[in-house]
Amino acid sequence: MDEFAAVTVPSQILVLQGEDDQAALIAKRVREFGVSATVWPCDGGITPLPAGVCGIIVTGATTDARRDAVIDAVLKGPVPVLAVGAGFDLMNVALGGQQRHMGRLASGMTTVRTDDRSGLLDQVPAPLSVWMRRTSVVAGLAAALTAIAWDVDGHVVGAESQARQRFGVRFHPHLAASDSGRLILRRFVHDICGCRSDWRLPEQIPGLLADVREAVGSRPVIALLSGGLYSAVTVGLLQRALPEPQVVALHVDTGVMRQGESERVLALAQAMNLRRIEVRDAHRDVLAALGGLHRTVEKHACLAQQLQARAIHAAARAEGTDRPTLAFGQVSPAGDMAPVAAGHTCNRHLSAGDGGDAVITPLHGYFRDEVRQL
Repeated sequence: MDEFAAVTVPSQILVLQGEDDQAALIAKRVREFGVSATVWPCDGGITPLPAGVCGIIVTGATTDARRDAVIDAVLKGPVPVLAVGAGFDLMNVALGGQQRHMGRLASGMTTVRTDDRSGLLDQVPAPLSVWMRRTSVVAGLAAALTAIAWDVDGHVVGAESQARQRFGVRFHPHLAASDSGRLILRRFVHDICGCRSDWRLPEQIPGLLADVREAVGSRPVIALLSGGLYSAVTVGLLQRALPEPQVVALHVDTGVMRQGESERVLALAQAMNLRRIEVRDAHRDVLAALGGLHRTVEKHACLAQQLQARAIHAAARAEGTDRPTLAFGQVSPAGDMAPVAAGHTCNRHLSAGDGGDAVITPLHGYFRDEVRQL
């Protein structure tokens, strides 16, 4: 019975969250093959691996902790590892190779010739036109690796060790601009890792609901409702997962919304049969905070912080002995939510500057077209 249960555990690929935007897109590409893919916050390492993990995909690393986790995966991971982009450089160095800094950033399309005898690039048409972004090149390839791809200047941009089940390409196969990128990823996921196509998005809803119940327990939940796709679906999941009295929707009028948008949000709440919704007018504070900011990314981060601050304030004022859980459709681009644990599809976070309000983002890692299907 135990052997049968082990066989029926869904296959999955872990994508280490070394570079946030790249990891999420790679996970989406893997899910398009019908294989579960989890974006893993690697600040805390990769052990123990979740059940059913057949392979690991690593990218570059934006922090020392993430870099250590990527190197740990390359050296000690008990399953096949694919390193893409800057992850290829880390794999080469981890296995004893050397990189040479170019002194500049090289970014764009380039042509790559390949060795069709390789395990990863077998049956992949050559040459390839791929998108690549890099600041260093291979100065010395690790002895454990065999070169399988070269750029127009002869620099190694792909290597593997079939004995160790370690594979890497310096370009970005998950981007649509890269020739045969899907074929390369599919080769790793299906042929090398042996993953089964047993994942379907609609079938994940019961797991999402269970994750929400486990994360929240009996605590009340305050969910930000902006009227956008992510926040509306998040509130809908909370409604399905929890008893009605536990869920409170919070809409914040920021003063930078479309005309009549708050009215449309209230109409949406009524259509969703939300019994408890609070509306806060914060346009003066938000506009003051935005003053002097010019870059779009700074404005987005500031706006997210203001919304989160309103939710935290509402939680602090809530009646009862249990501090409410806060629910967000998306994590702030400011990065002020530090992950402390992760479930299969529901990451739990703590607010870094607060006294311990639990924060859940049940749709973390899902792309917009996937959320629409939910």
